[in-house]
Amino acid sequence: MFSFRMSDSGRRGLAAALGMLLLACCLTLASAQEEEEAPKAPTQKPLPKVDEAPKVPVPKTTDPATPRRPVPDEGDGGPTLANEAEQASHPQVRELFRKYAIPFDELYTEKGPGMRIEPYPDTYSDLSGESITIVPLLNNGKSLPSREMKLTNVRNLRSYEKNISDEVKNFLRKQPEDFNPRLPREDQLVAAEKVLSAGVRFHLSAVESNQRRGKGWRTIFNPLDNQLRAVRQQLLQTVIERKDWQRAGELALKMGVDYPDDPEITRAIYRVELQRLVDTVRDSGDASYLSLREALQQYSRLDLLNSAKDPLVDTARNQLRARALQLVSEAKGIAESEPSNAMLKLNTAEQLDPELADLDRLRSTLKLKYPILYVGMSELPQYLSPTLARSEADRRAVELIFEGLLDRLPDPKLGYRYRPSLAARLPLGAPLVREFEIRSGSFWSDDPNAEVTAADIRGSVELYRQIAARPNATGVELLTGVAGMSRPLEFRIGLTQGVFDPLERMMFKVMPATRLLSKGQKADDVNFAAKPVGSGPFRYMGRQSDTTGREFAVFRRNPQYGRRSDRLGLPLLSEIRFFVAKSSEVPQDFRTGRLHLMLDLPSSQVGNLQSATSGLAGLVDTMTVRQPRMIHMLAVNHRRVPLQQAELRRGVSLAIDRDTVLKDVYRSGNDDWHRSLNGPFPPGTWASPSGGAPLYNAVLATTFLQEATQRTSGQVKLSLVYCAEDPADAQACVLLKSQIESASGADKPRLLLELQGVDRATYHKRIFQEHDFDLAYVRYEYPDDRFNLAWLLDRNAGGYEGRNFLGYLTDGTGAGDGDAQLAQLLREMNLRRDLPGGLMNMTGEVTRLFNERVPFIPLWQLDRHLAKHRDLEIRFGDSTELISPSQLDPSIVFQQVQTWKLK
Repeated sequence: MFSFRMSDSGRRGLAAALGMLLLACCLTLASAQEEEEAPKAPTQKPLPKVDEAPKVPVPKTTDPATPRRPVPDEGDGGPTLANEAEQASHPQVRELFRKYAIPFDELYTEKGPGMRIEPYPDTYSDLSGESITIVPLLNNGKSLPSREMKLTNVRNLRSYEKNISDEVKNFLRKQPEDFNPRLPREDQLVAAEKVLSAGVRFHLSAVESNQRRGKGWRTIFNPLDNQLRAVRQQLLQTVIERKDWQRAGELALKMGVDYPDDPEITRAIYRVELQRLVDTVRDSGDASYLSLREALQQYSRLDLLNSAKDPLVDTARNQLRARALQLVSEAKGIAESEPSNAMLKLNTAEQLDPELADLDRLRSTLKLKYPILYVGMSELPQYLSPTLARSEADRRAVELIFEGLLDRLPDPKLGYRYRPSLAARLPLGAPLVREFEIRSGSFWSDDPNAEVTAADIRGSVELYRQIAARPNATGVELLTGVAGMSRPLEFRIGLTQGVFDPLERMMFKVMPATRLLSKGQKADDVNFAAKPVGSGPFRYMGRQSDTTGREFAVFRRNPQYGRRSDRLGLPLLSEIRFFVAKSSEVPQDFRTGRLHLMLDLPSSQVGNLQSATSGLAGLVDTMTVRQPRMIHMLAVNHRRVPLQQAELRRGVSLAIDRDTVLKDVYRSGNDDWHRSLNGPFPPGTWASPSGGAPLYNAVLATTFLQEATQRTSGQVKLSLVYCAEDPADAQACVLLKSQIESASGADKPRLLLELQGVDRATYHKRIFQEHDFDLAYVRYEYPDDRFNLAWLLDRNAGGYEGRNFLGYLTDGTGAGDGDAQLAQLLREMNLRRDLPGGLMNMTGEVTRLFNERVPFIPLWQLDRHLAKHRDLEIRFGDSTELISPSQLDPSIVFQQVQTWKLK
């Protein structure tokens, strides 16, 4: 085994070519099934430190002129020339192996023939002094006693390496017929390669042990090494000519390891793989054609000038074009009887030859189904970057475009399970470390030659760290770093501490971070958010309008996604269109096929869709989804002096009759919908203490509000900011104003609220960027199942777009002893993982302290309503089981969207 250094880009490309070649050349291959349970980590060998770099032996000599090349490992049981001699059947080959089985130099004096001696450290030109000490050798390699030799008597000192080089040259000058018996040219090259390899191996080992020293060895070793390289190239070409691809793969591996930074060798290795596929692709399926396409791209990218003139490139392109046209012809033949298969054939044809003209026209001409999924929602996405997404529409778009290492999918028995996404499999685990491998064949949507690499994972974490205080960087603050491993697509991620669910930390979306960072783009780059590039199943095409003027955000199938061997033909949908659905048009849109999935359905509209007069019976299903992590609050800006009084905040909280607001505004006659909060945690979760009393208490509210307002010598005026684009929210805020003002004074309110309804863009700017509000009606989603209040109330995250938009505990906000006590308790909770015995016992005290100090005013948890056309079939992976949208996370929805299908 060799240890070697090379550039990251060179290692990635070379390893990809070698891996592809050797896997293809194996006689049998087991198809690895996608894992859904994490394999156990090996225990016999400790994992290296997360940020530990691979170590390469350094030669002991300090002479910079010494040729430095990694030394082969002699302990792997590989054959020596002595072993080869015993197995050689040809007498002249056997004699050649025997002669050089034991290294020796030859010393010549003025008298007599050359004398075999143990290899001497210096070259003849570097000899100095009056004498040298030599160890004579017998022909069988046995050492004789050492002796002194006067330098004046030394006529020449021929090295083992030089003798091998000259002998092999003479050996290869002979024709096959010059040997007795005849020795085929390939066998000559094989024998020569073994002897030259022995010479190179010896020299590198001798340099490592200081048995060869001095600058003079460079002029001896370099020709020997070049000679070995040339012989291997000749041997590789000979093997290719007789189409022995397994042997070609073995030779390519040896050359790639020994010459990792040699562009000519690297080019030859890529060409071997391309030539193998050109020769064998007709006897294989379309997966081999896709491999041919990938090999052609890699070879062409490696050497644009020479590959353009290479006839092998033209042959490969012609084969791909011919197969693509054949698939088109096959699609035409089954367009009527098997439209789904016909579409798959056209999709594959597009993968093989992206320049194939008029595929969309062909789909239309053949009347093939070009499945477009229409999705209605409350707003269109604007910032389509994982680090800049602000709204639910943004996050849903991100789910289509980008991939995480893992997906978390609902499971009826377990609650949820993890499934590999961009990762090839679930990670190996050890304390505070997870080892991953990127799924081979993963490319960025805008460039068929740009592969997703471990450097992109590392860079993505770096980009998230740029916005560590913002909500979009959830969980990344616990990652210590990303370190590469021995293979180019492998890496390990470290954690700073044990966490409740470590795999959830690995769901961050991966970006083309290498290119972004190289261009100086930051995590909050708006240009990237407007024109995102991901590796997911869809790519963003911008906004378009139809003939009716309806505006869509359009997402089209990502052709690079379907190149992966286990993603062939995916996604099944050709296009997804988001649009803002008008309530009055929803029934008609469903009936005409212009709507398949309605998200953000108001409670008031559910009954309309379910009514017999809607005409949707048997066509559309409605469902109600509970979001365990989502709550609504009145956000309190602690930077405002009046609101730094805990009594005022507590009085406002106690003044709100939550059930009345839910009944009058949100429930639409169904008392099972929506729940009031009695603390900071969502009801029905492990964090919410059972049996908590309602927060509403009109008498106490009046007491607290009057006490607080008396300190300010009169009326207190506060703003209440809300998004005016949701009529129900606007109505709720009107009721909140009425209840709070009434509690502060029946005749003359001592607390006045000014309602300020603004558009979504202004709302986000005022609340989360400029903090220009007193109170604000806010929907908040906890980032994970820990319901980590410390994350929201982090005093260090109170800046622009920071998580702590409330400003709680930040400097100058009047935090008291009770606030400090709450903060300390939250920090302790954040360090614990013992859910049954520890964390659950602490949430009662946290809730009590929270309701006394009121960092924000808890309101309610609203259920979400969805409506789905029955033509839409939702499945996960290759499962035949249909999934109800009620099982999906409404905030992102598009989990495993690549296997969604329209009937």
